[in-house]
Amino acid sequence: ARDCAFFFSLSMSDVECYCVNSMFFSVRYNSSVLQLEGVNSQSNFVRFKDCGNGMVSAIISVENGTGFRGGNIGTLRFKALESGTSDITPISFEYTGSGDGEEPTVTFVNGVVTVAPSTEVQISPTVSEIAKGETVALQATPAGGTWQGEGVSGTTFNSATAGVGTHTLTYVVAPNGETC
Repeated sequence: ARDCAFFFSLSMSDVECYCVNSMFFSVRYNSSVLQLEGVNSQSNFVRFKDCGNGMVSAIISVENGTGFRGGNIGTLRFKALESGTSDITPISFEYTGSGDGEEPTVTFVNGVVTVAPSTEVQISPTVSEIAKGETVALQATPAGGTWQGEGVSGTTFNSATAGVGTHTLTYVVAPNGETC
């Protein structure tokens, strides 16, 4: 199944450094469309917990009085269970700490994830051997995707460029124009 990333960030609102003891927030998502698969956190002090029933909680805890700066600090990564639209909504946000300026806020960049149905791809030609120096025009439906692999340039495979051996060619196309 495809992965869908949902980003959040911590903004300091013109504060150079904010001293925080701990933060907690929770979000709700549509559990029939998405399932929390894992964490791709950009900071080692962010921990996520899948609470079930379409709820995710996150705890950001640092040592007492430790300061840190704003920016993107983590990613929620979901697995697409089926096609459909899932709203991801912040439910609550609490923090303990003190600083020289405004309180830190959690900003949710993406609030809606649309999962498109899988796209079946037809590829031609399906040859297993090509003579050295031969080129092959690559075709696939639906159109609009990109070919990748050694010896591929646009929609042409050049065996001289790829060299002798076995090569895997990949056709990548987004389902119905969607990226997730």
